[in-house]
Parts: sequence; structure tokens; C-alpha cells
Amino acid sequence: MWQMKLTPAEMKLGELHGRERFSRAKAGSDIYMKPNQSEELRESFHIQGARGEIAVARYLDLPWSGGEPDGRNRRDVGDLVEVRTKKIRGGLIVKHLEQKKNPPSTPYVLAWFRGTSTVQLLGWMKLGDILDRGEQYEQRGIWFARIPYQNLIPIQELRCLIHS
Repeated sequence: MWQMKLTPAEMKLGELHGRERFSRAKAGSDIYMKPNQSEELRESFHIQGARGEIAVARYLDLPWSGGEPDGRNRRDVGDLVEVRTKKIRGGLIVKHLEQKKNPPSTPYVLAWFRGTSTVQLLGWMKLGDILDRGEQYEQRGIWFARIPYQNLIPIQELRCLIHS
């Protein structure tokens, strides 16, 4: 695990991009959110997601895509890594649909947003391994796989792999 504090500028950047993403999701079909969740809660998920990506980009020393809506199927960090950010320390959850846009070798990082500006990078795993080894479950017709954070590969290993 690796822990860091985001700077005030990184916090603001994450907020701006998160709000923009939420606006795009609202204009489209935000089908993955539960119907009983408030708009404020859904917007906060987009903001924390952007902030988690910023933390991973800084740690891995890779560029952050910022979720640019340019039509490309970009990954969150360095066009290599997907990031999932949570407010509770749970597991890494991915939709089976992810395999349509990302190869099995794509690394997924779990970031835990702790408090105001602290982010803990809990670990990572390749998409194919998550889908093969994870606990499988279905929610509203969508299949997911979940890996407990304790079973993830240390984030330091991904950094070494990328920069070797």
C-alpha cells in the first residue's frame, strides 16, 4: 500500500473534471448508478474517481488522461492503467463488460479515498486475473467480479513493471 496527500491544485482539478464527467453521464445514460442515489452522491463518485486517477498518475509518474471526451477509448492513466476509487476499503470491482474495451493484460488499480485529501493505493491486478479469480455476482443484469483488497498485488510492483 502507498499513501499520499493530494495538493490543493490536484483536489481542485479532480473536482472540475469530476463535475464535467457527471454532467456528461447525466446527459447520457448513467445506467450503473443505483436509481435511489441522489445527484449529489453520484457527482461525488465522479469527483473521487478523478482524484484517485490523479493520485495513481502521480505515483506511477505517468500522464493522466483526465477522462477526455475525444472519442478515443483511453485508459485513465498513461493510456495503460484503469483506476477504481472507493470511499470505503473494500475490494476491486470490475464489470465483465470491461473485457470488450480492455485486453486481459490491462492493470486495474484500487485507490481508497480517505478523508479530505488522503489517497491510499491498495494494490492492482490485471483485468484477466480479476475476471478469472474474482467472486462473480450479478446486479441489475450486469455481471461483476470482485477481488478483496488483501489479495491485490502491491502497487510498488506495478510501478517497477512500468518503469523497467
